[in-house]
Amino acid sequence: ARQSECKECNAGFLCPVGASSQSPCKAGYYCPGGTGESTNLLACPAGTYSSETDLSSDDQCTQCDGGHYCEEAGLTEPTGKCDPGYYCTSGVNSKTPSFTSTGTGGQCQAGYFCEEGETTAQSCPGGTYSDTAGASACKPCVAGYVCPIRTASYQENPCDAGFYCEAEQSQQTPCPPGTYNPDTQSTEYDACLSCDAGQWCSEGQSSPNGPCSEGYFCSGRSTSPTPELIDEGGPCPAGSYCPEGSGSPTPCEPGFYCPNTMQAAHDKTHICQ
Repeated sequence: ARQSECKECNAGFLCPVGASSQSPCKAGYYCPGGTGESTNLLACPAGTYSSETDLSSDDQCTQCDGGHYCEEAGLTEPTGKCDPGYYCTSGVNSKTPSFTSTGTGGQCQAGYFCEEGETTAQSCPGGTYSDTAGASACKPCVAGYVCPIRTASYQENPCDAGFYCEAEQSQQTPCPPGTYNPDTQSTEYDACLSCDAGQWCSEGQSSPNGPCSEGYFCSGRSTSPTPELIDEGGPCPAGSYCPEGSGSPTPCEPGFYCPNTMQAAHDKTHICQ
């Protein structure tokens, strides 16, 4: 039987003049119902692509993959990877995306870095920094400073007095007990000074905590006002006395004796007979 009329081409197919059957809409394009000549094909827009045939609308086109860009219309695969210094999350049409680009992407900001093909900006790890936008790598933190995560400028974080900071540090290193450091921006352990005789120093101090307690002596590098370790000092021995802030025991004066330990002052009641 002879057909009495022609049928409209189905969505997702192409029917040129004189066609006796439908042809699939080619990859990278979409064909609404009634599409005729190949010149009437509608391309998947920039920022998208399609490796599939038979598409009927642009919402069936695939958003450009993360880390990639789709520069032109009618693509069957992404154009390439996003440039270093930039990130391409999805649907991007430029290798250096900006506010005028399609999809989601942009330039890495200070404190972040982006290698080639990144989907999101990466935080500079602790011990590094990035002081410019569009960085593809972070720089090592400078000695005398610390760089916490996402540092944009190392100069904002100088090392405090009482601490020292070697290169590539994310946190300050405190001077150990028995030492102190009055200076900022110190770069090495040698900046920590031995606690003065007659004084004591806890961890991370810019100056000694205070004088040694009466009845004790602090010979240097003392970590307590009442030291017990031999190399730091100790309780005042019999035969001597130790007022507050003593760096060493003071012997009893001639003609007197000091029978007690931890004596804070000279006891002149004990006269030699």
